[in-house]
Amino acid sequence: MTEQKIYKPTCLGRPCYLQCEGNLPQKVKGKTLIPGKRYCAGDKRIRTFRAGDPKVYIPSWCPLRKSPYELRIYCIKNGFSWMVHDLLCRKDKLIYPSPTDYAMRYEGTTDLTAAQFQQELKEHSARELLGVDVHFEEVVEIDDGLKPYFFYFSKKRDKPYVIFFNGEAAQKNELEQLPEESGGDGDCL
Repeated sequence: MTEQKIYKPTCLGRPCYLQCEGNLPQKVKGKTLIPGKRYCAGDKRIRTFRAGDPKVYIPSWCPLRKSPYELRIYCIKNGFSWMVHDLLCRKDKLIYPSPTDYAMRYEGTTDLTAAQFQQELKEHSARELLGVDVHFEEVVEIDDGLKPYFFYFSKKRDKPYVIFFNGEAAQKNELEQLPEESGGDGDCL
């Protein structure tokens, strides 16, 4: 299973990042872009980067940033998916959470970034940090508006790790009542 790393987000490669190239000004969305300057089209209007803004990283005024950050917790959606997951776990298989087997169980906000959450998990429990019970085999999403990060809490590892996960697909699933022996109530972190 590939563990994803948490990187500081950059503007390069984003569709909202514009830079006028060439020697002639260009007109985009009603604004004339001057060669050599950088622009942000993440909002309805195009903004010009100031001289003091970071050269590569996303500035604090980015219109795509969310504050506070969105927090979502995904769990296994039904008894059948839980049974298949449990059988695979007993065979010592590394389970990669699939968005087709998960549904959103909680939605709220947090003041912690994904990097802060990962750092704080070394000393505190997820319950202390988020104020919500987090169980084994659940996925926690922290979305800052720029890039969502997903943390998988597996019984097979001593610490949660960042994974690739399709939260939008999991949000479309209906959460059904899980059986009592599924660990949904006793395995809090």
